[in-house]
Amino acid sequence: MGYMSEENKLFVLEAIKRGYIKCDDEGSIHRYKNRTGSLVEIPVINNGYKNKSGYRCVGISVDKIAKYLMLHNVVWIYFNGIFKEGLENNHIDGNKSNNKLLNLELVTHSGNIQHAVKLGLRDNAAMKGEKNPRSKLTWKKVRQIRKEYVKGRENEWNTVALGKKYGVNKTTISGIIRNKIWKEDL
Repeated sequence: MGYMSEENKLFVLEAIKRGYIKCDDEGSIHRYKNRTGSLVEIPVINNGYKNKSGYRCVGISVDKIAKYLMLHNVVWIYFNGIFKEGLENNHIDGNKSNNKLLNLELVTHSGNIQHAVKLGLRDNAAMKGEKNPRSKLTWKKVRQIRKEYVKGRENEWNTVALGKKYGVNKTTISGIIRNKIWKEDL
């Protein structure tokens, strides 16, 4: 994924304006430091490191503030300027280490995910339900919600109350009850 905050986009732009970084269209970055009024190149080994998601990141400093940023975003901004909010960088070939300019494109987050699924880099089914690391529910809790809702018609368990109890909103509870989400073969 190529999300980048507006603050970090401006940070990169400032580093470019001051001459602290230069990129080539092969996806390499050259960093410079201001030493006694002149810019001196700092060698970059393997163009940074790979983060836990597999993207190449590189450290950039401006006015003693250092940030580690995904290299493909830095390359894009260097050649094309700041990209609009709501868009993110996508590696066309799916290779997160291939930061060549011709391998980068701007897409929506949804488009980025669809591209990853199409290339087989992401399995959407594997991220559903309790397999999703951000899920607040488990199948056991979902089944309990359905039971409590049926009983709750007599005991005033409604979608709002169940949502509060299980830490989700009433829309989630409604979707569970109607078998629209967390679907089970009934």
